[in-house]
Amino acid sequence: MTIFIKAVKILMLQCLDESMDEASAKNQGWLGGWRNAELCKKQKELTLKLRRKIEDFVPLDTDAQSLVALKKAISEIDAEVEETRKSYEYARGNLNKTLTQMSSDLERFYNTVSSLSYKLNDIEDTKHPFHILCAHAAYYFGENIFYPSDEGYLSKAVSSLVGATPTVSVREHKEACLLAHLKKCDEKLKSVKEGDEFNEMRKELVLLEVDAIQRENAEICKHAQAITSVPISISFFATANVKAPTLKPSRGRLELCMKHVKEELDSLKVLEPINS
Repeated sequence: MTIFIKAVKILMLQCLDESMDEASAKNQGWLGGWRNAELCKKQKELTLKLRRKIEDFVPLDTDAQSLVALKKAISEIDAEVEETRKSYEYARGNLNKTLTQMSSDLERFYNTVSSLSYKLNDIEDTKHPFHILCAHAAYYFGENIFYPSDEGYLSKAVSSLVGATPTVSVREHKEACLLAHLKKCDEKLKSVKEGDEFNEMRKELVLLEVDAIQRENAEICKHAQAITSVPISISFFATANVKAPTLKPSRGRLELCMKHVKEELDSLKVLEPINS
């Protein structure tokens, strides 16, 4: 399995689980009695059918081929859901929207990792320290696509008022930081010669880059422009800026990503060779 497929499986399964949880909550809500119980049951069965397909998916020769196969699986279930809804005289619904968005996010994820300055497609998921770092990096990019915002409620509310540019800019800086250190780490590892300390040396080199990413991530957040006021409409033609709580970007997902890399490296028992 590649690191792309590993990340894709986690993100897609999470997406389907959330869809089922939302449907279940609506069924149990005060309007649940008005929902078509038979249709809800059939849609859940189709969601579980796709879930099993994703869990059991055997990667093909390349991530590009796997992408096509996964999108086909989503499309087939989407068509089944649409046909089932038609039989009850319903138009396409929320599950169809979820599947369409998931297929779009999947393609965007592949297009992203395959076009980065340090490409993260077609990399085997092994216990080599650098591959572990790459796997978490790939998941980081995927999570930013499937779940675009990891800010708190207040920060998201303010960002929606003042525009998303500051948040996007910070994320771009974080992604550039991550890619720069992936390239740097790869170059350093190529210069390490096999010997008695080979395994520990490559692990140590990866940990040094992880530390560097964490430091740079903290600096990016520290120097990001804080939001101190938001525009509030006071008439049809005029707005006024009112003071808001000072909001700074958090270390967020990238910090958590690097913590997970360290945890996985700490738990390593056997170090695998890397394929050149």
